[in-house]
Amino acid sequence: MAVRGQLVDDQPAAELRQRPVPPQLIAVTDNANQSKGDHDPSTWQPPRTSYRCTYAKMWIRAKYHWELRLQSSEKSALQSMLNICTS
Repeated sequence: MAVRGQLVDDQPAAELRQRPVPPQLIAVTDNANQSKGDHDPSTWQPPRTSYRCTYAKMWIRAKYHWELRLQSSEKSALQSMLNICTS
């Protein structure tokens, strides 16, 4: 688990279980899930362009909830995805 970008190994499992879980990303078909794998938004985006705004917002919400940092390539991809929200 990373907290504010730092790895911590001494956080008790019980404490992690007490933290509320953010809304999960919406389930996708088996084929889409296999193509996504463990890729972040810089290397994979939903095939349905109209869903990318929602996906980016949910990705950011999960990162914020778990206090995880964005990689620069991930941030750029998310910014591009969010640009469609206002257009």
